[in-house]
Amino acid sequence: MTDEIEYRQESMPLGLKVVRGLLWFQAVSNFVATIALTAEVVEGAGRGRDEVADVLPGLVGALVAFLMVAVLTVCALGISWRTRRVRTTIIVFQAVNLVAGVVAVFTSDPVYALIGVGLAALILVLINRRDVEAWFDL
Repeated sequence: MTDEIEYRQESMPLGLKVVRGLLWFQAVSNFVATIALTAEVVEGAGRGRDEVADVLPGLVGALVAFLMVAVLTVCALGISWRTRRVRTTIIVFQAVNLVAGVVAVFTSDPVYALIGVGLAALILVLINRRDVEAWFDL
């Protein structure tokens, strides 16, 4: 007989609910920023920036931002699936977001970068809690 106690939760832990809310916030805010970026690129193309070299970096940036929105949305929805792949995707995505945010603190607007770093750090702390890990262990 073992002394281990099976730790299974039927209801979603509060920390995971917060993570899901923060993922939705990141998805919506990134979507709005992506729309603004796309509009700026299209407007710039209409003002005489006809060369592909002028417009392509902005379009690639907008495409990458749309992919980020898609990943965030799938992760926010996927939390209910209770699979470890979703948790792993969230951890990897937020770790990359954290590193990019630290780089952005020194290369762009530090206020927005620090907000992004704080959100990513909070998500990483909450997603690695024991009760949240137990939620994903079917």
